[in-house]
Amino acid sequence: QTLVRARLAEALADAKDRGSIGALTKLLRSGMPHVRVEGLRALTAIQGQDPELAKLLLEALGDKDAAVRIAAVDCLAQVAHPLAAPRILRAFGADVIELHC
Repeated sequence: QTLVRARLAEALADAKDRGSIGALTKLLRSGMPHVRVEGLRALTAIQGQDPELAKLLLEALGDKDAAVRIAAVDCLAQVAHPLAAPRILRAFGADVIELHC
């Protein structure tokens, strides 16, 4: 079922189906990180510069799963959100410092 949900998100993103935004937003509450990642990607493909999308992406920076946080960074880069850089540094700050030491 996880794979089906992820593939559905991909198909909706390809179709740019704005009517699916509500359903895709629900995927962000999935217990499966892969589903949340595909939900973020699909919403970004459909919504682009929408301020509501930016809120979801910024919230996803705090996700417990690193794959979801990385997907949020990718999506924020696609929409070039002005608040992305400081929030990304806060979200990954400790990890970045550890990598450089």
